[in-house]
Amino acid sequence: MMRMWRLFALAVLLLGISGVARLYWGGFAWKSGLSNDAIVVLFVGLMAFLAVMIQIEEDRTKRFEDQESEKKAVATALLFEIDGFYATYLRQPRDLLMRKDVAKDALPRFASIGPNQFPIYCGNASKIGDLLTDCVLGAVGFVRVADSILSNLIDYASSLERAQQAGRVVTGDADFATIIDFRGPGVVARIQLGRIKDVLPEAIKAAYLVCHALCQFAGVPFEYPRVTVAAEGASVNEIGASLSAEHGGSSSQSTNAKKN
Repeated sequence: MMRMWRLFALAVLLLGISGVARLYWGGFAWKSGLSNDAIVVLFVGLMAFLAVMIQIEEDRTKRFEDQESEKKAVATALLFEIDGFYATYLRQPRDLLMRKDVAKDALPRFASIGPNQFPIYCGNASKIGDLLTDCVLGAVGFVRVADSILSNLIDYASSLERAQQAGRVVTGDADFATIIDFRGPGVVARIQLGRIKDVLPEAIKAAYLVCHALCQFAGVPFEYPRVTVAAEGASVNEIGASLSAEHGGSSSQSTNAKKN
C-alpha cells in the first residue's frame, strides 16, 4: 500500500511539473475552464492530500511493525520460560528415572517447586493469542501437561517428606532416598513417581514442539545450548523412548535380544 501511494504521488508530481512547464512556455492550452491560478491551487492541494495519505500509511506500517516486534518479544520470552521449565522439571527427572525402577529402587529427590512457573504465559495470555496457531496451541498444550507434572511432583515431594518424618527413610543423600518398607507414604510416593514417569515423554515432546514453533516465529535459532530442549534430537518421535518401558526398560531389552 505504501509503495502504491508513493508511485501515485510521483506520477502526479511528474504530470504537474510537465503541465507547469508547458504552460510557462505557452505550448499548453487548458480546456477545463479553470484559471491558471486555480490549476496550481488544485495541484498543490492534490500533493498535500497525497502527503497526508503517505503519512497515514507510514504510521500504519510503523504500528504494524511495533506489534510484530512485541509479538516476537513475547514469543522469545515464552520460549525461554518453557525451555527453562524443561531443563529443571523435565530433563532432570528424566535423567534420574531413566535407569531406575520406581517399584523398588531408591526414590529420587527433585528440585523444589516455586509458586508460579509460568509468569510470562499467565501475564500475556491476550498477546500469546495473537501468535501463530502452532505457537498458541503448542503453548496451551504444553502448560496443560506441565501442570499435571507439577501437581504430581508436589504430591510426590509431600509423600516423600511424610515417609521421612515417619522414619521410613533409612538412608538419603542429595539425589535419592531409600525407603525401608513398602507401606504408607512410601507406597504412595512410588505410585506418584510412576505417574510422573508416565507423563514425562508427552511433556518432553510438547516442550520440543512448542519451542521449535516459537523459535521459528521469533527468529531464534533452534539449537543447543541456546535452546536446551533442542539437544533432544531432530526426531521428536524418539524422545522419551527410554521411558516408555516400565520396570527396568523391558522394551529396550527385547530390542537388544532381537539384534543379537
